[in-house]
Amino acid sequence: MVSTKSVLIDAEDFARRRGVAALQHADSLDVEEVPRRPNAAVIGGFVLAFLIAAGSAGSAYVSGRAPSGWQDDATLVIDKETGARFVADDGVLRPAPTLSAALLAGARNKPTPVPHAQVMTAPLGPALPGADLPERPPVLPSTPTGLVACAPSDSEISVFNGAPEAAVSAGEGLLVRASGDDRIVLVSGRMAHDVDSSALARLGYSESQVTMVPAPWLELVPKGPALQPLALPVRGGATQGVAGVGADGDVVKASESGRHYLIAEGRVHPFANRTSELLAPQPVRTVTDSVLSSAPVGAAVGIAEAPSIPPVLPAPEDVVVPCVRSYDGLVAMLTKAAHPELRASLPQRLGSGEAAVTTTWHARPGEGALLGPMTMDDPVELSVGEESGTGGMRLIAEGRAHVFADEQAVQRMGYRRLDTVKLPQAWLDLFPQGGTLRTGE
Repeated sequence: MVSTKSVLIDAEDFARRRGVAALQHADSLDVEEVPRRPNAAVIGGFVLAFLIAAGSAGSAYVSGRAPSGWQDDATLVIDKETGARFVADDGVLRPAPTLSAALLAGARNKPTPVPHAQVMTAPLGPALPGADLPERPPVLPSTPTGLVACAPSDSEISVFNGAPEAAVSAGEGLLVRASGDDRIVLVSGRMAHDVDSSALARLGYSESQVTMVPAPWLELVPKGPALQPLALPVRGGATQGVAGVGADGDVVKASESGRHYLIAEGRVHPFANRTSELLAPQPVRTVTDSVLSSAPVGAAVGIAEAPSIPPVLPAPEDVVVPCVRSYDGLVAMLTKAAHPELRASLPQRLGSGEAAVTTTWHARPGEGALLGPMTMDDPVELSVGEESGTGGMRLIAEGRAHVFADEQAVQRMGYRRLDTVKLPQAWLDLFPQGGTLRTGE
């Protein structure tokens, strides 16, 4: 039987993940031990000489003899006395500062413990690059759901690999202003609306309700149309309006329903939502619903994507932490941003001067994320000899972003391109740049 291309690819992927798992566990794994999701073996950690001695080292460890073939290319050599790691490469031992560095160098054999005296007899090559890489490849969530970013203060952003524990505030929206920006913005639902200062009172708000947030956090909320007083047709236009209702340019109010209507071009136009009604001029008269229902009806006017009604803001005494979800832009007002199962990494600094903010990554121990831009899979025109790269695919580990320079690096780290979560660039910009993941050095 001739193997199809897809079967061969699947077999190669299985073998690669089995190799990574063997490297982690220090033995040749049976089929049932191979990770069922990308890089799942990593979470167990890389146990150095102790587990290696108990597992695959056998009599060589006890007797002090070096195992045969320990200098074969791609062997991961462990100094039994010091725990130092080396990758055998063309007759020399190259020090590996991290397990990630060893994987990127092509180490696929099981870890091999060697007596210190034997290690000292081998030629020493240049150290592998990768001291600024993760010590070990982080495991990915079994079902990635994207990220949630919260703003506990005007200079802090907490990024959750998943979501914080639910602690919903009473507020439906929030008036915010980003540091260094004079704009007042209403965040509610799945949008951020610039609010003209002259529209605040019409919507029932005031500047005293504005909360300061980090500018990078506000960039995460999808932009909606600005909320400002509506420019309507001048009253008394070329047409005669609607008999018994009003002249062109008039705004009238229905006596029973309370809805507002604009008279324009001989028709009665309903407003798209209550927010648009409040941003329009006040009604000049009240008309019965029966009269309005018999009049010619035109298209809705106003701001279609404005909130249906102005959202309720939290009370001044409420503690509010605004959060936004990456996969749909939904904004929620929480009383706190935390999760008992997620560990906070060391805060990372973004920007400089007064505009600087800190970001803190929250994830389960040993967990990371595989992210990429929305354009990651777009076709790219290449020059002769130029490599395609990965389109910006990156690994998030301990709050830093490590970009993959080539597809082979993705494979050697035990990941798959199809598991990448694509996000808008503003989300990717939350993570300071870490070391690049590349092969061939």
